[in-house]
Amino acid sequence: MADNAPVTVDGPARDLSWAGARPKADVGDDITDPPKRAFTHTWIFGAMGGRITFYEPMITLAFLLGQPDVCTPIHQPQAWQTAGYYPTEYCIRYLPESAAYTVSLEGLIERPAG
Repeated sequence: MADNAPVTVDGPARDLSWAGARPKADVGDDITDPPKRAFTHTWIFGAMGGRITFYEPMITLAFLLGQPDVCTPIHQPQAWQTAGYYPTEYCIRYLPESAAYTVSLEGLIERPAG
């Protein structure tokens, strides 16, 4: 399989199809269109060789400096390539007592491959 082979993760509300690093559709906002609002944070994933290789939140420094306390749902596909526990939301929190930030993956649910 070629390194830039398409990866398709079909979800109920969104088509999260990727061919190499070029998105066909959105993972939050449609990144092929001009933004509707200033970017602050989103959920991303990457692929190589036709396989999803990572999932992670992407967050701007400006958003973190606002001392957030938010949780955002992660759009779920209908099927997963690999069985395992997958988060249903990511949370970004400022902890004033320690002047620290946490970024956590929460609501883990076991999903079968398929």
